[in-house]
Amino acid sequence: MNKNGYILLYNPISNEGHLDSWHVLFIELVLKSGFGVIAVCHDPEGLRLKLKHKGIPESDNLVVSDATDRGAGTQSMPRKLWNKCNALFNRLMFRKRKTSLDPTLFFDRANQLIKIYSGQIRLVFNMYVDAYPSDPQYWVNLNFLNTLPWVGLCITPGAHPSEGYYSLDSYKGTCLLDDDVCKTFQREMPGRIFEFLPDITETTLPKQRSPLANEILELAAGRKIVFMGGSIGKQKNLARWYALIEMCNQEQWFFIQMGRINKNNLTPEDQIALAQVQINPPENLFIYPEYVKDERDFNEIISISDVIFAVYRDFARSSNMLSKSAYFEKPILVAENCLMGQRVSRYKIGLTADENETSSIYSGLISLLELGDIKDNFAAYRNDFSEVAVQNKLSTFIHKSLQS
Repeated sequence: MNKNGYILLYNPISNEGHLDSWHVLFIELVLKSGFGVIAVCHDPEGLRLKLKHKGIPESDNLVVSDATDRGAGTQSMPRKLWNKCNALFNRLMFRKRKTSLDPTLFFDRANQLIKIYSGQIRLVFNMYVDAYPSDPQYWVNLNFLNTLPWVGLCITPGAHPSEGYYSLDSYKGTCLLDDDVCKTFQREMPGRIFEFLPDITETTLPKQRSPLANEILELAAGRKIVFMGGSIGKQKNLARWYALIEMCNQEQWFFIQMGRINKNNLTPEDQIALAQVQINPPENLFIYPEYVKDERDFNEIISISDVIFAVYRDFARSSNMLSKSAYFEKPILVAENCLMGQRVSRYKIGLTADENETSSIYSGLISLLELGDIKDNFAAYRNDFSEVAVQNKLSTFIHKSLQS
């Protein structure tokens, strides 16, 4: 047992986006802060492998656990029946929330672990509270054993702190990736703790070049490589991405699209553009349509690229793609009039473009190669968005949450 106790870090979604890599980063940072960690997720073996790559073994200070309910729940039978009835009512009345996760599953599994590690867990930290419905009725009477406090990370906050979990006395506060939103939330809800965290990223590379990287370099044949990747839904702006590829000279540009495509989350325009590309794929486009389990493989393809495309559609929040841009020193093109655009303009690590105009995106892409030496700009961004900066803020947030 760690003398400072454990922080239970709960990742509700595995193998999606960069939530897994953030789980690993938070585990490492919390351990460095002096606390033990009980890391909970739906892919514990995958997490163990990622931790092994980082040189972080399981020990008395680090326990990896499955998020799946073990059937030894702490709820009474009346409580379980009430939850089932309530869940049925919610499904009938709030169908728009059907893709959200059930918070009772989070509470049940955490309570099982709180019971197993009696008196040792000091705080529960949900790594993605965005995954849960905001309606207050989903959060009625949800509590942890021993009135244990809990907190969360919110990646895509609303304009105001109105989510149902704020109605719980046990909920102490939220980490946010937008400093302005953080200040607004603190003004509107002074009884909670809000902390801004710089949007950092995993930057490890494979020890040797992979066959996939060699294949891409061979196909590119000296052309400038444009990278676009991650979880590919409507936010990735596929229609404009494919229109950009069509506009560019095939002899000069090569494009990489890396990540699983969520076809159910594309706009009609995106779906049409994707269908056309699948029927008649451009010679200068390489598509890797799978989720990349190892972040090192994802980073490797960025490292061999020349520029990063991140002109996302209706994307107001932060993205760790900016940190990848700064770390691997690849100029990035993002949408203007949004948080990413503000950061790119401030640090001058790339350019902005109109997300709805292919001609604007094309002009921005061409101009990226004319930026000159921006190494100092990349260094400035890395300094402000570093693991050290996050560790300091995360440690402060945890201590404040425990004291409250």
